[in-house]
Amino acid sequence: MKILLLCLLLINFRLFSQQPAWHEGSVVLKTNDVLAGRISIEPLYHLILFETDDIRTVYPAHRLQAVYFYDKSSNINRRFVSLGDRDPVRQEYRLYEVVLQGEVTLLRKQKIKARYPSDALDFDYFILYEDEIVSLRKFNRRVYPSLQTHVGRNLEEYVVANHLRTTNDVNAIRIIEFYNRLMKADETIARY
Repeated sequence: MKILLLCLLLINFRLFSQQPAWHEGSVVLKTNDVLAGRISIEPLYHLILFETDDIRTVYPAHRLQAVYFYDKSSNINRRFVSLGDRDPVRQEYRLYEVVLQGEVTLLRKQKIKARYPSDALDFDYFILYEDEIVSLRKFNRRVYPSLQTHVGRNLEEYVVANHLRTTNDVNAIRIIEFYNRLMKADETIARY
């Protein structure tokens, strides 16, 4: 119990020793309640600070569904989702930033606290596919074969024509983008 309290004190000290970056945005709780206010995200600790009318609340990932805000410094709308492990005994929730949305969703999680984090060095990338979170490094073995069975030759021809290697992370992201466009086009055709 003493170790747990010490850890919580250290986390609180680290959280509040640095000035957090605040963004106007909204939070969707697990209860489906939507809150609008100022948000400071702490991705390393899988929680957010939420402020409205001078009341500051801490929401850990297990209480969140999604977080949306506009990041002025990067000129981008950011979306974070809270996803749990598949382990039913010790379910742990984490916050992931959504990088690409579609049939195959590309997520990322910050590795270290950096003032100006590098996309390539300071994040781990993951794929959310068929309700499973897989490291981007395992794309070639775990995800790509399944994508090929869904769309067949179109995907294979795209990979060959663009000289892509399925073991390369950047190439894997391009393949995911192409696959999502194919699936969206198929969905549009199916509607009409």
